[in-house]
Amino acid sequence: MVTGDAGRAERARQIRNQGQDAPYRHRFLAGNARLDAIQSAILRVRLPRIEEWNGRRRAHAALYRKLFAESSVLSGIEGIRLPPEPAGGEVPNYHQFTVRFPRRDELRTHLSEAGVQSGVYYPIPVPFQPVFASLGHKPGSFPQAEAAAREVLSLPVHQHLAAEDVEQVVSTIEDFYRR
Repeated sequence: MVTGDAGRAERARQIRNQGQDAPYRHRFLAGNARLDAIQSAILRVRLPRIEEWNGRRRAHAALYRKLFAESSVLSGIEGIRLPPEPAGGEVPNYHQFTVRFPRRDELRTHLSEAGVQSGVYYPIPVPFQPVFASLGHKPGSFPQAEAAAREVLSLPVHQHLAAEDVEQVVSTIEDFYRR
């Protein structure tokens, strides 16, 4: 699209990015259609490794579960909630390994200072997105969604991690809660 109108240009940028005017803040409903020819070519090369990479992410998730369960520090912290186990017959693919943590923001700072990346995705619950402002929802209307938005933290789970990396993440989290 080519335009000399700044307002239209901004609207086009928002449309291509799910109606967002800032990260994770949706002004209106829109899609995501940003796959171009170069991305398609990369996907074609990478796709043959998808099962191997998915398997690695599943292994990392399983190791997180094991280490959290075995940790005398973490198993005693009320409020730490791991993602649900897959139901029988389901084969998960972990794009993120998102855990609910008390004192999430402090923990995230601690992880960052230790060189561990983490992410807070979807920090604004859907009912409070600007696109739904006309519905008039107020804080406290969705207590579970609001609590999740304050507590969730995604830990590294990508296919390029080593088991030692996962162990280091859990060890760093243990250090935080020991304090």
